[in-house]
Amino acid sequence: MVSHAILDTQHNPGAVPSNGEDRYQMFDFCKKSIQNVKDFLQQYCEGRRLAGYIMYQDPLAMFYEAVCVGIDFNGNVNADYFQLPLPPTVSVQRERAGKMTLADVGGYFHLPIEKASERLHLCPTVVKKICRKGGVGRWPYRKIQCIERKILELREQLKREDEPKRSRTQAEIDEWQRNLDKIRYGVARTD
Repeated sequence: MVSHAILDTQHNPGAVPSNGEDRYQMFDFCKKSIQNVKDFLQQYCEGRRLAGYIMYQDPLAMFYEAVCVGIDFNGNVNADYFQLPLPPTVSVQRERAGKMTLADVGGYFHLPIEKASERLHLCPTVVKKICRKGGVGRWPYRKIQCIERKILELREQLKREDEPKRSRTQAEIDEWQRNLDKIRYGVARTD
């Protein structure tokens, strides 16, 4: 909290104080309102500008603003500034998690369980319980990654093969895709 300011009172840029004058003057803002201080500083800065001084942005201004976030002029913490939306109560979270099914979490199987649980706003343990309730024993992220790599390799191989081998490779790709769909959606999709 700044209650005092020391301002340069030298009117001539680059001049040296003569006859023992002080170049700086201290101003006491303790008993002034924010508006009074603001008006004074604006008038002071305008006077300096008209006298030929150049105003520079304080390189630490952003730092000072960040440090003083949520603090009013008197140094009091503004509690309203720090109010975050309250998280749902535990009972609401439990009710929501209890209603979730494998279909709700299946769209996140392509992510590691930590990221999936963040996006679902649940802890990993709850996500695992939902999976086990739906018949999935382990979080299938790694298995999905493995199958997707295998499908990608087979598609690259498909481009290089002659016609007789292509049909077998395509059948293998289709089989891997059905396995992937079964993991993701619980059943193999029919096209």
